Amino acid sequence: MNIERYMPIMAWHWSHIALVLPLAGAMYHHEQDVDAMVADRALLKQTMRATAQGFAAIRRGGYPILPRGLNIMRWIPAALGAGKIATLLQSEFGRIALTAHAAAARDEMHGFATDLLTLAGASAGADLREVLGAI
Repeated sequence: MNIERYMPIMAWHWSHIALVLPLAGAMYHHEQDVDAMVADRALLKQTMRATAQGFAAIRRGGYPILPRGLNIMRWIPAALGAGKIATLLQSEFGRIALTAHAAAARDEMHGFATDLLTLAGASAGADLREVLGAI
């Protein structure tokens, strides 16, 4: 069995946080009501912009985005990304892995949101601040 070591764990950690937190914030905005969240296209677009702003904060903090494929998030138009988020949330994976996890881990999400906003500092984008404010 081959085991791959992933040494830059903090870069992976920050990348995961920046990807998950905006989704969690959007879910909390609608009290984990997936149908209401999916119907709120403005919020889903804001979630996409907040994710890109979170990744930008991580890069400014000196960390690479890992896995590297997540770098595509900064080029995906918010409207296209909003549609992808809606599809994901309506899937079985989205309802179990994302919605249920966010509901069970609100304190953890709040702590991570504080950490990400601290890393971002004054350069945190308005969308990131607003979406994380729901956590």
